[in-house]
Formats: sequence, C-alpha cells, structure tokens
Amino acid sequence: RLPAAERKRRSLAALQAIMSTHSFIRWLLVVQDLYLADPRIQAALPELPYSFTQLEVRHLDSPHARSLIRTLMIQSGYRLEHKGGEPDLFDRVVEWTAGNPFFIHLIGRELINSADAGGRKLIAEADFYQAVNVVLGRDGEFSHFAEHLAPGSPRRALATFVAAACEPGESLPLPAVIEEMVHRRGLMSIADTRRTIDVLERLGVLATTRDAAGRRVAIPISLFHKWLKVTWES
Repeated sequence: RLPAAERKRRSLAALQAIMSTHSFIRWLLVVQDLYLADPRIQAALPELPYSFTQLEVRHLDSPHARSLIRTLMIQSGYRLEHKGGEPDLFDRVVEWTAGNPFFIHLIGRELINSADAGGRKLIAEADFYQAVNVVLGRDGEFSHFAEHLAPGSPRRALATFVAAACEPGESLPLPAVIEEMVHRRGLMSIADTRRTIDVLERLGVLATTRDAAGRRVAIPISLFHKWLKVTWES
C-alpha cells in the first residue's frame, strides 16, 4: 500500500496529465482542501496549486442535520421509537455526528440494517447502539481524521490525551492540555502546543470553545472521540 503522500502525488500527476492533453476542455476542479489546513501536506506536496477560489463547507447545524437523518428514515419507510422525556434518536444521531453528513449517512444506513435484521420498520434505541458499534468497528471510516495523526507524533499524543481524559461530548480546559503536553510529557513547547491545537482544529480533529474560565479543547465528533478512546492508547 502506498503512503498517503505518494498516493496524492500520483493522483495529482495523473490529473495534470489529463488536463494538459485535453486543454480544449474548460476544467472546473472541486477538491477537498485539507492540504491547505495541514502544513505537513503542503511541505510534502509543494507542486500543488495554492491560488484559487475557496469555499468553506462546515458541518450541518442541528436543525439541518436532524432534517437529513429524518428524511433518510422517512423516505425509506422507517419510523424511530421515541420515549417520552428523553432525546429522540434523531437528536442522538446529531449529537454523535456533530452534523457531519458522512457520519450521518453511515449511522443512518446501519440503523436501517439493524431494523431490517429484525424484520422491523420501527427503529429502536437498541438499533442506535448497534449502529454506533458497527461504525466504531470499521477503522477505515475514520481515516479522514486519523491520517493526520501519525504514530508517535505529538499530534497523536495530544488528540488521544483529550479522548482519554474526557468523555464524548465533554471538553478539557486548555491549561490542562498544555500541562500534559509540555510539563508532564515534555513533547512540545507551549507555543507548539497551541499551534498543534490550531492545526487539528482546522482539520476537524479538535474544536475549541470559550467559557467564563477560558479556552477549552474538545473532539467535536463524539463518534470519532469514542473511536479514539477505544482504539488508540493515550
């Protein structure tokens, strides 16, 4: 299997060859620009273009994410069980995916598969946990984030520390992360820790928020947080 950087180089070379031999076509190239967020990819692929129109596409907000999973279920003829006084399963899907359409579709498909296995059109709470466990068991579903966390790297150490030190949906005070990375492990300086957090935030691995006490660090997608927690050691 080719390393990620080598696969990118070969893909880029093939694309450039096609475009140069078909110059009569007006090309519109739409790409995922993660390499703009990751300085290591930029350094590994200096031949990539860096001057073009950028459109930032964020995760869906809660109403639209809920609408997406609800539409997937209803159009397929399925109903979701709802227990009074508890968040319904639509809300749980939104909570665990943080509005990421890719993960919404993954969970939605596994909800349907679980109900189908029982010969039902009513999706129950047990189907939700089954769907989450099935997705957690497929490491490849998280490669979009994991490929930026090389084994033995400070990035990986930081992300896995956050995953291990709090539960999905929770966050840590920034000073606690700095204390762990700088003073306890000696992996980075304070400035490097802050820069690493900023890069991982641009990559979608981490998210930062502020409260009355200051800046906090979290893994925004609970599904990815749980995968890190159960798959990688901190």
